[in-house]
Amino acid sequence: DVLITYDPNVRPGLLADPGHGRRVAEHAVGLAHLAKASSDDIAWLYPELAPADVARRWLELGATVVVITSSADGAYAYTAQGWSVRRPALDVTVVDTVGAGDSFTAGLLGSLLSQGQYTPAGLARCSAGQLSEALDDAILVASLNCERQGNDPPTAADVAAGRERLKPI
Repeated sequence: DVLITYDPNVRPGLLADPGHGRRVAEHAVGLAHLAKASSDDIAWLYPELAPADVARRWLELGATVVVITSSADGAYAYTAQGWSVRRPALDVTVVDTVGAGDSFTAGLLGSLLSQGQYTPAGLARCSAGQLSEALDDAILVASLNCERQGNDPPTAADVAAGRERLKPI
């Protein structure tokens, strides 16, 4: 009944090579319901595969939803039901990307929680609209973090103000 998430947060200097990194990541993806990775993580782990192909592979390993963030291209979510959604990035002045991935994941989980989609079964029932909303919220939280120096996630008040101020690219 507990939703398990996984973000490989690839650090090439800590992994022997992409093959070893893939084995570690795929083991964890097989245990997770929600897997999230950046396009940079995917490119290092699977240099020969497109992000959508990696998402399909991870879904076959058992994930219910795979989210891939792609900086200025926004974020993509792929589901075990066979559909996907893409949400655009926001037009922000990037000061620092430190903490963007963690902020994104926090925004995604917070949005799913607020929508009542916080169990494996809830995630599996998530509609395209609900998943799109969760991606939008996650992109907003990460974007606000990127407007600041260092890892400085936004408060709820910052997020509310950001909704009014920021527009998609």
